[in-house]
Amino acid sequence: MTLILCACGCGTLIKDKDTQGRPQKYVKHHHQRGRRLSEEAKRKIGKAHKGKIVTEETKKKMSKNHADINGEKNPFFGKRHTPEALKKMSENRKGKNAGEKHHYFGKHRSEEVKRKISDKNKGQQHSEEAKKKISEFQKGKIVTKETKKKMSAAQKGHPVSDETKRKQSENHTDVCGKNNPMYGKITHGRGIWFTAKNGNDIFLRSSWELMFANRLDASGLSWKYEPSAFQIIYQYKGEEKEGTYTPDFWINEWQKYIEVKGFWRDDAYSKFNSFCEQYPHIDIELVMNRSECDTIFNRMC
Repeated sequence: MTLILCACGCGTLIKDKDTQGRPQKYVKHHHQRGRRLSEEAKRKIGKAHKGKIVTEETKKKMSKNHADINGEKNPFFGKRHTPEALKKMSENRKGKNAGEKHHYFGKHRSEEVKRKISDKNKGQQHSEEAKKKISEFQKGKIVTKETKKKMSAAQKGHPVSDETKRKQSENHTDVCGKNNPMYGKITHGRGIWFTAKNGNDIFLRSSWELMFANRLDASGLSWKYEPSAFQIIYQYKGEEKEGTYTPDFWINEWQKYIEVKGFWRDDAYSKFNSFCEQYPHIDIELVMNRSECDTIFNRMC
């Protein structure tokens, strides 16, 4: 018996003869590498397999045959596709499995299939290692406005049942307050996108903040929008609550925060007062109308 390299060029060592003593040059299935089936051939293969049912015994045999290429035994174990290869793969797939070309286009899962999928996934949880990998993979990714629009359109017309709402509520009971992964982080509601003088796109909450941002840029000031969130304890509707307060603008030249308010929403007033009491060493000024805006610019500039 002699060991030889697989003829496809993958670099895997194989025996020169198979278990029956016949000469072999490739790792199993590697003889097809680099070849591409025509659309006609794919269609014929697909048609030939329609309606065929794989028995449990066959599935077991298939699983057993592939057991020797899992983990470290896999010839691609520990390797990574280069950015160039990933780009080529992405370009090659574009438009081939989208819209009407998708094999599931126009089809819908039956209620029984949905129930089976749901039952199979119940109780499954990602390991801490898997969560970490998913988190690292998602870091730095930006969802474009076009993608957000598509996601919104896809959800329209999908009513959520009371049962689903109840389950969602039960699943989120342990992520309130400090247990919430967004606790202390800055969130945004509806508002306006603004391109600052330095080229940064910033999501502002109101037209009043937009006016103030334009005034800062026109004055040539260096500023940041909602750069920090501060933990506070505040009173709301007679109850003591834990939360965060995020001042609107930080102006470097003035070394102070500016809170811009056209009107107070929900618990905002209580949060602002609590912040001032609990962080007396931080300089913050409230601007509530155009006159106050003019006054502070005349005084500071």
